[in-house]
Amino acid sequence: MDKNTPVTIRKRGILMFASTFLVALFWFFANTVNVYEYKVVGAFFEILWLPMMAMLAVVPLLFVVFWRSEQWHFRTLYPVCLLLHLLLILYLVFGN
Repeated sequence: MDKNTPVTIRKRGILMFASTFLVALFWFFANTVNVYEYKVVGAFFEILWLPMMAMLAVVPLLFVVFWRSEQWHFRTLYPVCLLLHLLLILYLVFGN
């Protein structure tokens, strides 16, 4: 099966958008909610912060690579994901 079928490309875009949304949701709640108020939530945060930090750095690079493979078309989800990720990074840097 070809790796660049329209269904595969669409699923990859949806997966990338879901990962962006998950990272954004995690960091938003990490910065607005006292995660150490409850022990279970604090443990969950401590387990996930390193993978989420790695995703914060790696996922935008994947957007660019996949978007380039789509010849920079704006009909894909990659520009939206990239914009959402950029807004998340700006929020993390300047939000407090």
